[in-house]
Amino acid sequence: DDDLDADELGGNITWKAPFDTDYVTYYIAYLAEDSAGRGRSQIDSPVEVGSHLAFLAPEQPEANYTHIVLYTRSALAEQTTPVPFNITDTNALVRNLVFVDKDLDFDDLGGAVVWLPPVDNVRTIRYLVYLTTTAAGDGRSQIGLDRPVGIDVLRLEPETTRQPFDHVAVYTHSLLVEQTTPVPLSLSDTISSVSGVDFLDLDLDGNQIGGTFFWSPPDDQGQVTHYEVYLAPVDPDTAGRHL
Repeated sequence: DDDLDADELGGNITWKAPFDTDYVTYYIAYLAEDSAGRGRSQIDSPVEVGSHLAFLAPEQPEANYTHIVLYTRSALAEQTTPVPFNITDTNALVRNLVFVDKDLDFDDLGGAVVWLPPVDNVRTIRYLVYLTTTAAGDGRSQIGLDRPVGIDVLRLEPETTRQPFDHVAVYTHSLLVEQTTPVPLSLSDTISSVSGVDFLDLDLDGNQIGGTFFWSPPDDQGQVTHYEVYLAPVDPDTAGRHL
């Protein structure tokens, strides 16, 4: 099953030909509610002898189906007793999704998106990470490039505008299709601005300054590592000077 969503199926169905194919004209695959073919629903078109592949389109609801059953058909009739195969639904959701915003400005994001691989990761070949407007993945915008299996982190560049996004979401992707339902995480914007900035000039010469700067720390200091102070020019297009 290369559809990585729970309760959905999709992928290639393959088999080996019977020893005697003299009178076989087609193979026909079905989804069925038991190994005998009860409640069956045909998959794809009949497959001519010489080919051993049928395709189940992704996002097929698993519903009450428990088996794939394969029948041979002659020019006269379809086989009565099929060959059954138990269905195993692949559900490849990433785990322990974490994002800590290290961009300290209001409405700006930046930092590492980190996750653990799915428990069932055999069919996954890559991950895709998006900013989304809902937990379901609506209004999404991809962050960076696809990440191959084995790399479980993606950097969100600083000064990424948060609006209109509310979540970060990670999707798995198989050889067939991208997962429909992602793992979402609500975004929390870190805002760490100082307040009450003051400066007492103790240099008594004209056009010269010297003294101590004072400020009150931000309420949220969890991601603050240090403070940087600059002299800012009157002209906003001129670079300031780091103190």
